[in-house]
Amino acid sequence: MGRSLQQETRELKATIGRKEDKEIDVAFPVGPIPQTEGFDLSSEELTYQNVKITIDDIKDKVGYWKSAVICYVLGSNPPLVVMDGYFKRIWGYRGIDKATVVNKGVFHVRFQSEEARNRTVEEGVQMFDKKPIGIKPWKQDIDMKKETIDRIPIWIRLIGLDIKYWGKSALTKIAVMVGKPLKADSATSQKERLTFARILVEVSINQQYPSTIMFENEYGKIIEQRVMYEWKPVNCPTCNKFGHDQSDYRKNTKKEEEREKQRQIQNDQHNDGKGEQERPKDNTGKVGNEEGRAKEV
Repeated sequence: MGRSLQQETRELKATIGRKEDKEIDVAFPVGPIPQTEGFDLSSEELTYQNVKITIDDIKDKVGYWKSAVICYVLGSNPPLVVMDGYFKRIWGYRGIDKATVVNKGVFHVRFQSEEARNRTVEEGVQMFDKKPIGIKPWKQDIDMKKETIDRIPIWIRLIGLDIKYWGKSALTKIAVMVGKPLKADSATSQKERLTFARILVEVSINQQYPSTIMFENEYGKIIEQRVMYEWKPVNCPTCNKFGHDQSDYRKNTKKEEEREKQRQIQNDQHNDGKGEQERPKDNTGKVGNEEGRAKEV
């Protein structure tokens, strides 16, 4: 007869032979074992001491994930099945390889090309159920824990910026007054649209967002530069969630008052109609009254 699960567990612990045997938790697979084979990790050369991961150990996976973005919905934790459909609806035409969950409310979307990834990042913030979706390009040192995300990338426009400041060095110095400069969009880099320079900057979700910034030009003159934000992470002080402010509550209250008023009007009309039906009729079938019937008698 085969050995029981308890016997195998006791023998395995005895083989380990350590004093803290009672603290060892031996886990056994539950359900069928997948038939698909994964990596062969066997090696005769490695030991468990002084383990160090080098660039050579990860370079192939770094290259593999370079076409991915990290997404998270501010103020919500929707399930993967919902977000997978959403990602395919808005980005599917670009070629999505896979969408997965990496943490609670944090999603990893890999595209089939870096160009598709770049276009997705350049689009800026998307909205899901009236809540903003933060989108970051994947990097090998990125922290994918949602609870540590207090900085997000947003696009700003430097309206009417003189074209002599459209170089990498000048744009970086100007944009840093708003946030950490990440990149310029393709139209800015290629000088294809000269009405404004569009820069992606990483900002704190609780910082101030100046409408103008000032810098000193090459002649010592102070230049006042207008800044427009394509989206700002608005935080509602009432519920402490992002994507709306207190004015939304006032709008909803007003709408509810209007709906209540309409319901009251409909109820009054219904009651009036019901009263008409309950009024007595004379012998001709028309609605009459007591006075009219008294005269007929």
